[in-house]
Amino acid sequence: MKKLIFKLLHLSGLVSLFRTLKQRRGVTIVLYHDPSPGAMERGLAYLKPRYNIISLEDYLKARINRTTDKLPNYSMIITFDDGHRGNYSLLPIFQKYEAPATIFLCSAIIDTLRHFWFIDAEGLLPVQKLKKLTNRKRIDRLAAIGFEEQKEYATRQALSRQEIEEMRPLIDFQSHTRFHPILTSCEPEQFSEEIIGSKKELEDHLGLRIFALAYPNGDYNNGIVEETRTAGYSCGLTVDHGVNEDITDLYMLRRLDVNDTENLHELAVKASGLWQYIKARCKL
Repeated sequence: MKKLIFKLLHLSGLVSLFRTLKQRRGVTIVLYHDPSPGAMERGLAYLKPRYNIISLEDYLKARINRTTDKLPNYSMIITFDDGHRGNYSLLPIFQKYEAPATIFLCSAIIDTLRHFWFIDAEGLLPVQKLKKLTNRKRIDRLAAIGFEEQKEYATRQALSRQEIEEMRPLIDFQSHTRFHPILTSCEPEQFSEEIIGSKKELEDHLGLRIFALAYPNGDYNNGIVEETRTAGYSCGLTVDHGVNEDITDLYMLRRLDVNDTENLHELAVKASGLWQYIKARCKL
């Protein structure tokens, strides 16, 4: 049913109208996680002619220098959360379209054989319910299925140091904490360690310049925002829907999750912000 709805919304002309009204002078940030090369190829083929893809760093510089009026119309930033191993296979596609992107890395998982907790829990535990538990209870529940944050498994789920190095000329890398806990479920000392530790590890071990943090699951509160600012980050990214304007708080930047979709109608509707707008209005 959703596929039909996306198709009807796209073909109705509402996407084009919404783009013109909402996105022309704002900056749209879209969120991927681990799309297939086919989905990314089709996605960039659709997005590149309709949006001006810029880097997160260029947007941040424009905000700091108050020169956002010089950014092109329909500016878009493409981001990825987690640092999945499959992201490396997308490099030729980004090279083909000459499109920059930012990948937010979990610093204690990349370049190891450690696993993402939400991947190993899938099908065994209710992931969405785990996200609502305290961090301690979440870790205890995961231990019941044999998952350990620092365990080295037989297979790799995250990008390696070599892959990151190969991607760096075109792809920017930033922070997504150390182990991807839900920060709002952590005690202050825990989220502080995740926020500060990730920045330090990525800078010290990989030589990256870390200025942005994507909050895991998009969850944040005032304490987490303040810790992010104090730790030396210049911005923080949420999954709050909407387009970013000159007055958008740099530590609460909005992103539109496009669900790694291979369906172009779904991509068109979600990348325009129309779907999130409808959901908010209808309380879906």
